[in-house]
Amino acid sequence: MDVSLLDHSDRVRFPLPTEQQRHSLLQHAFIETLVSYRQIQQLVQATEGWSHRALVSIVSNLDKETVVTDEQMEEALERIRANLEFDFTKMYPHTQIILPKFLKTNAFLNYRIVTPPSIAECLNKLSKYLRHSECYDRTPMHTLMYGPPGGGKTTAIRNFCEEMNLPFIVIKSGISASDLSKALESVNEFKYALVFIDEIDSFPHTGELLKQMDGFA
Repeated sequence: MDVSLLDHSDRVRFPLPTEQQRHSLLQHAFIETLVSYRQIQQLVQATEGWSHRALVSIVSNLDKETVVTDEQMEEALERIRANLEFDFTKMYPHTQIILPKFLKTNAFLNYRIVTPPSIAECLNKLSKYLRHSECYDRTPMHTLMYGPPGGGKTTAIRNFCEEMNLPFIVIKSGISASDLSKALESVNEFKYALVFIDEIDSFPHTGELLKQMDGFA
């Protein structure tokens, strides 16, 4: 498991818009709609890794004649998010990405994930780092998780990413060395993301994998 951390039908190109750029772009894009400042702030948090074009396309998915509700915003974002996820997998075969969902304030107030005890301590440490990274002098980098299939490893990590609002990227063993390199370079453009490398012991490109992992910040 890696803390480190993507890509749309027009293909996301890097560099990606910064938080300030996303905020300015969304304010400009919604100038003709009745979108609240609070909603714009939520959108900025929910759209890390999105291209400029993907951000602007949110507007075309909203009804501009009425006050835009959180429900309308969530529906529009979910359609675009699905396109981004599909496009990433199409660009990098043998990968899967799950982007954070647009969630209303306090959406996780009563949210609780069920995690196997062997994984819980690792995720607890990672959670503390993500919430208080200023207290750490280095980023927790790699964690090896092992156990029989069906033990809940992938599910636990996926649920953790949903709770922490992180992009979740799965890399599978059939990926080519070229796609592996490009996918991991794309991941590095995120402030935070979690990369789950499935069945790492069967990877034919161990050298490339270790080289890329060593470069994660």
